[in-house]
Amino acid sequence: MVGGTNVTALSFMLYRLLVTTSARSLLDVPCGAHAAWMPALLARVAYERPAFAYTCVDGGAAAAG
Repeated sequence: MVGGTNVTALSFMLYRLLVTTSARSLLDVPCGAHAAWMPALLARVAYERPAFAYTCVDGGAAAAG
């Protein structure tokens, strides 16, 4: 739980959505709040879909990974 949110369930649902829809990218705005659990999700998606693109936009600064 992070901030009262079950991030394990949320991460799994987002993973399933990305994989079942064959998503090629994800734009995360604002991404700072997801720093605790998003890296593990992105690593799993990147393993299965190497061409997957993630873009983080937070407070006017952008980082791609």
